[in-house]
Amino acid sequence: KAVVSTQSTGEDRIVALVFDTTSTNSGANAGVAVQLERKWCRQLIHIYCRHHIFERFAGAAAETAFSSKSPDNEEFKPLIKSWTALNHRSELSLLTVPSDRVVRRMVKEFVVWGQKMLQNSDFLRSDYYEMVALPLLLLGETPQDVKYTVRAPGSLSSARWMQRIICSMKVSLFGTQLIKLGSYTATEVQIHQELSLFFILAYIRQWTECPLLLDSAPNDLALLKDMHVLKYSPLEQYKKAFAEKLNQHLWYLSEELVFFTLFSDKVTDAVKNRCARKMISYSPTSKLGKLITPSACQTTKVHELFGPRSYLFARLVGEPVDFLKAPASTWPDNASYQKLKTLAKNLPATNDSAERAVLLGKTVHNKLTKSAQQRQDLIVTVPITRKQIGKRRKSDVF
Repeated sequence: KAVVSTQSTGEDRIVALVFDTTSTNSGANAGVAVQLERKWCRQLIHIYCRHHIFERFAGAAAETAFSSKSPDNEEFKPLIKSWTALNHRSELSLLTVPSDRVVRRMVKEFVVWGQKMLQNSDFLRSDYYEMVALPLLLLGETPQDVKYTVRAPGSLSSARWMQRIICSMKVSLFGTQLIKLGSYTATEVQIHQELSLFFILAYIRQWTECPLLLDSAPNDLALLKDMHVLKYSPLEQYKKAFAEKLNQHLWYLSEELVFFTLFSDKVTDAVKNRCARKMISYSPTSKLGKLITPSACQTTKVHELFGPRSYLFARLVGEPVDFLKAPASTWPDNASYQKLKTLAKNLPATNDSAERAVLLGKTVHNKLTKSAQQRQDLIVTVPITRKQIGKRRKSDVF
């Protein structure tokens, strides 16, 4: 997925590429992103799809719990078969939060965040809503003004972890009933409960906030710190596998992407001032090359990650960064800062929309016609028609 700027025309408008982490896209020598940079003789912002990255984290943790790595999702088939026999409103098995101080602190933070998200749920749809509502129900912390009904398990894919995490939490929620039905053993239910607790602590909030590019670096640093302080032994195997993958995918702490921290509302003015001082201590570089993944740990501070390549985005869109010399409290009044922030907020940190568009295009394409020529004509006609019609909602048509 290419992200364009309105400052230029043609290929020069492209300032960033959003893609998943497969070597086809991200390869250091033959990857599509690097080849495009060579072709156009300039750098681009590389944005690795955060959802794709976090699916690897979830997979690493869950695979330590389930011995089977079958794409058929054998661990959830008993839940699906038993679904109609379950009482979905009562005899629920709530999670017992252990007395561990760090776990209790992290659960409390999740509950505050989750309740706020559900009460302002315009940001959440479908599975994303359930991903927040279900763990709150498991913890017995659903807000009184929120009406949530547990849905039947959706379609499962070995390549998509969100629905599998939701199913694991449903096994936990109906654990007592499933044991009575003989669908799961007590040991199997306990594994799902431990995994559900781990995902509540380490994953669900981060996954939900993946599209927020401006908060990506602060979120990753906070996650590194949480993985370091989490010492609760029943979750140790999940944490170890999760943290190992996390340390291999710290691209959002790179010099060019950490620049977006300057526009994050999560970061205080004092931290932004330190970031600015660090950034202006370097001169910009125009050197082409693969995005350099930094090493970081629980003690790493965000301002330590800035460097010469932090100027890249501002240079690509043609905006000065003179505001860095002023106190951060004055930045909102600076026109260049406001323009950069607006542009940065429009940069996606996931390529979900591109994947949905490709899937929709393939589905419609295959159903409309078998003619190769007509398919080529459609590719040309559809964008022209959309441009003529403009932005329309369903309510404008039906």
